[in-house]
Amino acid sequence: MERGSLTWTEPAIYSDLSVRARQATALVTFRRWRHVVGLDVPELATVENHLWDFITTVPDAFDAWHGSHPLARLGANELWPQNVRDEIASCGIDPGATREAVDALVEITYGGLLAGIDSASSLRELETVGRFTALRGVPLASSEGFVDSLWIDDNWGRPSEALAHRWRAIA
Repeated sequence: MERGSLTWTEPAIYSDLSVRARQATALVTFRRWRHVVGLDVPELATVENHLWDFITTVPDAFDAWHGSHPLARLGANELWPQNVRDEIASCGIDPGATREAVDALVEITYGGLLAGIDSASSLRELETVGRFTALRGVPLASSEGFVDSLWIDDNWGRPSEALAHRWRAIA
């Protein structure tokens, strides 16, 4: 099915969005959450930047992007560096719950890369991020801001650099 043949109208729901648009939704939401709780940790900003970079990574640059994963040195069950745990705790937030949210943030993209793309999985991870941020009054960013990249656009979507910059600028 081609995008032009869709009989679709806004507002979109998250399941309409491509994986890249879901990732952008989660990243905007997580950034808002970090702002609300006052968590300014360079390591988390590095993870976010890495995931933003994927949105416009082209096939020729994929290996370099993938090899630069900022959490690659940590196993799934390992703790973050002490300074990160201290900063999270100083904001009155459970470091374990924060790690689960960041893992979900990462898995929106990485889950599809390593296990094959699956709409239900990326939606589940997006919902995990949303449940976590909602605990501090930060709901998921509206899907309406991300409708320029839909699941019908080859699942992953094909956002341009200009579109990715516009998403990233959503406050």
